[in-house]
Amino acid sequence: MVCIVLQTPAFAEYRLAPGDVLELSVAGFSELRQKSTIGVDGEIVLPLIGSVKAVGRTLPELSQAIRQAYSSAVLQQRVPGGQSEPIVITANEITLQISEYRPIYLTGDVANPGQQPFRPGMTIRQAITVAGGFGAGRAGLANPRLEAAQVRADMKALWVQLVNDHATVWRINCELTGNNAPFPDFSMAPLDQEMVRQIRSNVEEQLKTRRDDLSKQKASIQKTIEQADKRLALLADQLKNEEAGSQADAEDFARVSALFEKGNIAVTRLSDARRTMLFSGTRVLQTTSAISQLERDREVLRRSLEEADAKKRIALNDELQQVQSRIAQAQTKLSGLEERFRYIGGSQTGLSRDLGNELKISVLRKGATGVERISSEEDADLLPGDVVEVLLPDDRPQL
Repeated sequence: MVCIVLQTPAFAEYRLAPGDVLELSVAGFSELRQKSTIGVDGEIVLPLIGSVKAVGRTLPELSQAIRQAYSSAVLQQRVPGGQSEPIVITANEITLQISEYRPIYLTGDVANPGQQPFRPGMTIRQAITVAGGFGAGRAGLANPRLEAAQVRADMKALWVQLVNDHATVWRINCELTGNNAPFPDFSMAPLDQEMVRQIRSNVEEQLKTRRDDLSKQKASIQKTIEQADKRLALLADQLKNEEAGSQADAEDFARVSALFEKGNIAVTRLSDARRTMLFSGTRVLQTTSAISQLERDREVLRRSLEEADAKKRIALNDELQQVQSRIAQAQTKLSGLEERFRYIGGSQTGLSRDLGNELKISVLRKGATGVERISSEEDADLLPGDVVEVLLPDDRPQL
């Protein structure tokens, strides 16, 4: 075991491990969307390309490897008429993101020890709050300073939620208007400004990703419409030639029929002329039907292109309503906690003085050389798979 001071991790350099869940999406190909869990062998299995090593790589590194693998993959896509044509997937159509991280675990003097889902930017304080605060354990819930500590942790978690939710409202409004409004000022929030900057960076990246995804989706539909237009032009030329051929075959059949009535040609010649005329007429009908079907498909695509923005706006308004409701609930809870905090006489300065160095928090983290025990503080960031051990001072009288 190694005991060191926990530093804020460069989460962008997070290396994937077994248990992380990745989500792959390809613009315009909903059948290729898939969630894959990294197995104990360190690999994920993806459509068309099969197994890919994921463990030990950062998300950008794995994304690059997957894009390279798909550059040589060919997807067979059916077109009107029943034929299939090869589609090559380009790198900018592929999006890979972490859908779910490995959980973290809490043990020791917390109310509800056990497993918790991990979220980027999660701190030890937030994890303790989700676990119900400091546990009854040896200290006892009747201890006023521990009561103050739990209330303070609850307030801190609510402030993090409020900043996240207000940042989400900003992102939604930017998507609805198509413009980038000034980012909200959170300088007065009782949070570490580095945490605020991280929240801003995350939501700005999310805004960019969502805009890019919508743009790729619309570009893919537009590309399919253009392909349909080209095929319609080819079918129109084909129909023109087939109609001319059918007309010529009909005239030839009429000429042969007249000669047959005069007894100048054999019945087999008449039968051949009839078959030729019927075949060319059938070709005209088939091409006409293919044109009609392709025109209907193209119209459906045009409507979907027109409706893309409308559907996106409806979804954004629904999300905005949910977030605003969550903000209102959080503000109500925060007001109650502030009142409770004043009632028990707590303060951030007093709380730090109360617990001081008596509170012991350790993080057990698996590294390159094995499991390390890391001394930490409540505001330290966590990584997926961390085990947090919380030990409160023993207030029992000494015998």
